[in-house]
Amino acid sequence: AARAGTEAAQLARLGLTGPPTIFEGHRGVFGLFGGAEGADIPEAAWQHWQVLDTIFRFYPAVGTVHAPLDAIRHLRETTPIDPRQIARIRIGLVDFAVGHGAAITRPTDAISAQFSLAFGAGLQFVTGRNAPADYFDPNRWNDPVILAIGDLIEPYAMPIPAGDPVFSARVDIELRDGAHLEHYQAGFRGHPTRPATSAEIERKFTDNVAGVLGDETGAAIVKTVATLHEGKSVRSLTALLRRP
Repeated sequence: AARAGTEAAQLARLGLTGPPTIFEGHRGVFGLFGGAEGADIPEAAWQHWQVLDTIFRFYPAVGTVHAPLDAIRHLRETTPIDPRQIARIRIGLVDFAVGHGAAITRPTDAISAQFSLAFGAGLQFVTGRNAPADYFDPNRWNDPVILAIGDLIEPYAMPIPAGDPVFSARVDIELRDGAHLEHYQAGFRGHPTRPATSAEIERKFTDNVAGVLGDETGAAIVKTVATLHEGKSVRSLTALLRRP
């Protein structure tokens, strides 16, 4: 959003114009965010602040893989799982998610890694996490142990129960000794139906900047953001964001 706003300002300065029906037009803000064009927007829509529906993603990946990664995380936390003992992993998803997130099994760059359920699941089983840095690491993309876990995944389309978010998933894990583990994840952490807590958001930030900014700088940024409304400038924040 910040990049788009900056580009728009630069293009406007250069004289580029846009359609006058930016709000009510066919591809306008009303159609994009309100689900209707112009005067067709329901009155109730004006009473709801869409920003309250912001999604906080706790995995550096496409949204369709978050619920299954949450389900795997839940199973790992409740039952110790030796990845070497996994025989099969079946993952039920909404129909379009099977091709939009579950089709790539061999990532070749950061984006294909982010769109790969197989890679994300393998990464979590092998490393115990889904760290942003690992999605940019070619060594991780080609790690035979991570890829072997991904090869055990069988994605399939399943009907999502009425009332549950479309981004829900069921994970069934079969172990070589015959044991069977399963978990249904209705929505994912950070989705408006399972809102992120302030502590989770702060932890996400500190995890993301680990190794990039020092601990003291990271803590200073958190404190500055929390008190930003008390000042008249963002300079105190942008100064902290500069790389040494």
